[in-house]
Parts: sequence; structure tokens; C-alpha cells
Amino acid sequence: MINDVLDLSKIEAGKMELNETYIDISQEYLDTKNRFVSAINTQSNPHIEINTNANMPMLFADNQAISQILDNLITNAIKYAGSDAVITLGWSLNNIGNGVLCVSDTGTGIPAMQLEKIKIPFVQGNKIANSDASTKQDGMGVGLGLSIVTKLSDIHGANFVIESTEGEGTSCKIIFDAKRLKFPEIL
Repeated sequence: MINDVLDLSKIEAGKMELNETYIDISQEYLDTKNRFVSAINTQSNPHIEINTNANMPMLFADNQAISQILDNLITNAIKYAGSDAVITLGWSLNNIGNGVLCVSDTGTGIPAMQLEKIKIPFVQGNKIANSDASTKQDGMGVGLGLSIVTKLSDIHGANFVIESTEGEGTSCKIIFDAKRLKFPEIL
């Protein structure tokens, strides 16, 4: 909790320095999934799938920031999606060639009127989520995860979008400008 507050303060003060390099998002997804194996086994039973292909571009970004974005989004999916949810990590291109990093779940979803509120610092999803006991995690987190994702996206010039349908799930997308992408060289 203290680290989240410090991270948010550093970002908001403009003191976070990016150490950008080209990142293989497919490998980052594998590393992230491995970090969450024990959390998944002890907290709930969601299944994590990775949906990328071998010809996807690398992303020019700060690796630690991308790891934190993924950790925050997956943590939320595990906490709020429900025990039988499927969490999918995607890396794709949109119709204008921008990179789309996506963490989606097949959980309970978020009410439409709450979508923008959950990005505000210290607003806890469990306080505004539906009353389904299987997704309510009282006392977990302080409501900074999505605020940090928003700020980390902003400093990369990316757009953070949350789409959700109650009863069907949630999709969190970070859309990176095509200028940040580098395609693998084909031999």
C-alpha cells in the first residue's frame, strides 16, 4: 500500500524517469503469468490465457512500468472477476496500426456508471462493484491500482480504456502509438 502511494506521488510530481527499451510483450506476459500462479491457486480459480502471435511487434516502453500495469490489471481481474473467470492477456494491432495491450476477463463486469470512477485514486472497486459475494473482497487494496495504470499509460503517451458489460466481463486496454512499435526482422 505504501509503495502504491509513493509510486502515484512520484508519477504525479513528474519525478518518474522512464528507462525505455524494446520489450517482447509475449515474454512479458509469460513472466507475469508465472508471478501470479501462486496467487491464483490460493485466492480463486481463474484461468489465465495468453493471446498473441509470433509476428507481433516489440513495444518501446519502460519494462518496470509495463510490469506494474500488468500486475495491477491482473490483480483486479483476480479479485473482482470471480472464481471461475477466464483472464486473457492480449497483444494486438488495431485498425490504424497502434499496439493494444489488453487484459480481459469473463467475470461479473462493472456497472456502466462506475467505469470512470474506478480510475480515481482511493476509489475501491469493491465499494462500488455489484453486491455479488463471490467478487467482493472487503479490505483488499486502497484503490490506487487503476489510477497508477492510468498515469503510467499517460507518461507513455498511451490511452487507457476500460470496457465492461455487467454479467459478461471487463476489458482493460492500453493503446500505444504505432511509433512505439518495432516489428521483428524477417529472415
